[in-house]
Amino acid sequence: MQLRKVRSHENSYTNLDQQRKIDSAQFKTQPCTQQHPSTHKKFCPYYHDESDRRRDPHQFKYKCQICPQFEQCPNGDLCVFSHNKVEQVYHPNRYKSKYCVQNKDCEYGIYCSFAHNEYELRLPLKLEQLVQDKKFWMFHYKTIWCPYIVGHDRASCVYAHNAQDFRRDPQLLQPKECPNWNKTDQISRYDQGGCSDQENCSNCHGWKEYEYHPLIYKTKPCAQPNCIKKECPFFHNDQERRIPKQQNEKQWIIEEPNTQNLLRIPYKSNSNYQGPIIPNYIPQDLNREKMEVGQPLELFSSITTSSNPLSRRGSDFSDRQKKKWNTQRKHHRTAPTTPDQKQQQQTKLPIIKYSRRLQDELWKLSGSDFILHTLEGMKITETNLMHMNEFNLLSLNISDQQKQYLIQALFNIKQEKNYDEKHDDELLKESAGQF
Repeated sequence: MQLRKVRSHENSYTNLDQQRKIDSAQFKTQPCTQQHPSTHKKFCPYYHDESDRRRDPHQFKYKCQICPQFEQCPNGDLCVFSHNKVEQVYHPNRYKSKYCVQNKDCEYGIYCSFAHNEYELRLPLKLEQLVQDKKFWMFHYKTIWCPYIVGHDRASCVYAHNAQDFRRDPQLLQPKECPNWNKTDQISRYDQGGCSDQENCSNCHGWKEYEYHPLIYKTKPCAQPNCIKKECPFFHNDQERRIPKQQNEKQWIIEEPNTQNLLRIPYKSNSNYQGPIIPNYIPQDLNREKMEVGQPLELFSSITTSSNPLSRRGSDFSDRQKKKWNTQRKHHRTAPTTPDQKQQQQTKLPIIKYSRRLQDELWKLSGSDFILHTLEGMKITETNLMHMNEFNLLSLNISDQQKQYLIQALFNIKQEKNYDEKHDDELLKESAGQF
């Protein structure tokens, strides 16, 4: 069983499979009685001074937002906000709600406040494990903060990334846009939206609460003639249209369309994201307190960036910022492109090729054609594939069994003498393929 170094008072090696968890409720709530260097206090379950002292969150009921007067707060332990980083990141609504950037090489080990695998991740619901049917888009889409800190395709991600992107429980909202909410700008905190009622407002806020509301979703026509969104909240033909009908002053019903014969062209994704499918629909009961679970810290706001800055929804850019960004771009005037020139340009596009040695190894696996097609679609060269760590390989859009087969296949190739990890190209010189 593999051991990983975990720093502690003894600076020893610890088996993480046997000592996977710490007592998060009592962590840093009791004073330390041992004498050791101050640099070791972050690897100690006890507090050493006010900078790492943590109040019991179940007893004092404070939030995970940092107190604006934490250095000299007049409320002391009765303050409803966090007074240091330890209280903030180990708060029950924050602890293990995001993945660690270092993953398996994290020096904090069991004391890390971030998750290192799917089993450690604490979320009200893991959205990528749900069936992406109409109930998913109406009731669950963007209702949970994104657990991924490193860069990924935000435009295709089903999790929320900022206050404009986040959706509250739609069952508690009226199908009306809030007149006080500012939708044009991106905001870092929810209290900057302009509505004095904030999360208690019964009207729709942000960029997605109104469009994906159960009484609005697919009831209005899409304004884009060639819409290529993965899941557009507007209908494109009569087969997608949902018709709302008001029975009385407070009750509405939706006439659902016949979805068996949809005529819309299937969405062709340009990213590597596709949520896995599970057999059954899982219901979720959201409440107002869950809005705080996994809410991003300001110090992480610059780490994750959108791969598509012009995306209308789910990106880091507001409509005003996009307009400014477009005006600053340098547009070079070019002559019109003829059909023959377009065909020539298409033939010059780079083609991803893999060596015969790698193909022979993959052909031994089940579903080798699908694995190669997936890697080619993601534009992963053989050089990059050989240097991907296990964490990146596990994030590929293939089955778990195929991931393990691929890891084993790459391991077999790396064991050969003609493969050198110190070089970035021409790693398999005897093979006919090129990187």
